[in-house]
Amino acid sequence: MNHKENKRMTTYMKRIVPFNILGMMKKMSSKKSLLIVLSLFSLSCSNTEVGIHYYSLNAIEAQPQNTFTIEKNKKNIVVVIEDVTLADFLNTGSLVMQIDSHQIQLSNQHRWGNKLSKAITAHLMKTLSSASNIYAEHKTAKNETLADHQLTLSFEQFTITNKHETVISGYYLIQSKLKGNSKKSFFDIRQPLTQDGYNHAVENFKKSLVELSSQVMNELNNK
Repeated sequence: MNHKENKRMTTYMKRIVPFNILGMMKKMSSKKSLLIVLSLFSLSCSNTEVGIHYYSLNAIEAQPQNTFTIEKNKKNIVVVIEDVTLADFLNTGSLVMQIDSHQIQLSNQHRWGNKLSKAITAHLMKTLSSASNIYAEHKTAKNETLADHQLTLSFEQFTITNKHETVISGYYLIQSKLKGNSKKSFFDIRQPLTQDGYNHAVENFKKSLVELSSQVMNELNNK
């Protein structure tokens, strides 16, 4: 390294290296100094924060909707929804992609904006309550005794697959407070991915939950 190159390197090191480290490096050979500078530069690049994108299953309402309590509800069928359970890998907050037959990948950059189990519950409550004769609430100690039915859901998949589709699968259990019976049903709902990007996948998940709600509605109306 000639005199000009050495001067330029010294100037660069003053900009990026703390003073005490720079003093030590002056006592080293030019070759060793260059290696240290390159190492520090690589470390700074690896520590650069990567942007995280958050996604919501439920739209943010411009104005809050009117809220009804289960006591004031006049619909024919009243259902309470138990806490939704998810497979462990769905509870991380990351969007999940299947990359092989038995391998999944959790995205650290693409995450749910709120807890997925609560978002699913909120979506199902709204969709079920949109029916003319059904009213749904999240189960509490207060409303449990007032409900006609109790709905329990468990999800094994809420996943983007390597077959260009999204899938939600699992089971739901409807317990009738009126007749004292229960019925367990399994579901596997898939939507084709026709666009790139996670936004499109999230829209697919919402469509699948609407389809799941329709299945639940049909069973509630036949009980």
